[in-house]
Amino acid sequence: MDEGQVEGDKSAPAPLNDDQLLLCGASVKGYSLRNKKWLTFSIGPVKDIKWNEDAFDSLVLPEDHKELILALTESQVAHKETFDDVVQGKGKGTITLLSGPPGVGKTLTAESSE
Repeated sequence: MDEGQVEGDKSAPAPLNDDQLLLCGASVKGYSLRNKKWLTFSIGPVKDIKWNEDAFDSLVLPEDHKELILALTESQVAHKETFDDVVQGKGKGTITLLSGPPGVGKTLTAESSE
């Protein structure tokens, strides 16, 4: 834990100074889903994720289905700080079974309603 940071504090850590940056490596170990093995990755191409805020609107579903999915997601977010299980952090997800042939929007539904 950084100096001056309180346990459980979710604020961002202080930025690194120039001397600290010089000590940082230019690569990081990670698992490649494409190659199915652990590799070393350059941190150069790493960038923030650009979320598509309109993804949910592009779903082609009956409006009542979309309202139900959105209500479940919003309820989950609204109650994320309440007790969830004996093991902290476990059980705060939502399990949803989406079925249908390829290309009907199962993945888009799951990803756009997060």
